[in-house]
Amino acid sequence: MPHTSYTGWPALKPALYLFIILALLMLWYGPIAQQAHYHDFADQRAGLGIANLRDVLSNLGFALIGAWGLQRSGSQQGIAKANN
Repeated sequence: MPHTSYTGWPALKPALYLFIILALLMLWYGPIAQQAHYHDFADQRAGLGIANLRDVLSNLGFALIGAWGLQRSGSQQGIAKANN
């Protein structure tokens, strides 16, 4: 059975066209105005010299999981272990 190379380009064309159409619509529509107090829900207290400390710390879990995922996928063996 001969080996054929498939790049997947034809399958990506509709997504590319949709992306281009949406990007053009966004450029045509322009910026979406937000109210001045939109971000007032954020914790604005500082701690340890870090502005918005609790908001910053709330992302620590995402950073740890991301680092773990990068460490696991660093080699083909890591990918095989993650699938088990």
